[in-house]
Amino acid sequence: MIFDGSARRGRSVEVQLPPGQHLVPDLPLVSTHVPAVMKDDWELTVVVDGAVERRWDWAAFRALPSERISVDLHCVSGWS
Repeated sequence: MIFDGSARRGRSVEVQLPPGQHLVPDLPLVSTHVPAVMKDDWELTVVVDGAVERRWDWAAFRALPSERISVDLHCVSGWS
């Protein structure tokens, strides 16, 4: 998932923020380096106590159930 802040641009909804936070309508992108993923070679392996518990290639991983989640982000530097 990549978030560039565009989902909140132009939003005029009044929000209630935690103490010490200030609304940042265009959350800055801190890092722009996204490594290339070679999907044919990609693999996720879960190892538990030294033994392989589960392993997924790219297609199997993408076929797993998923859900879209929308949350407010509150940064320790005061950005919300």
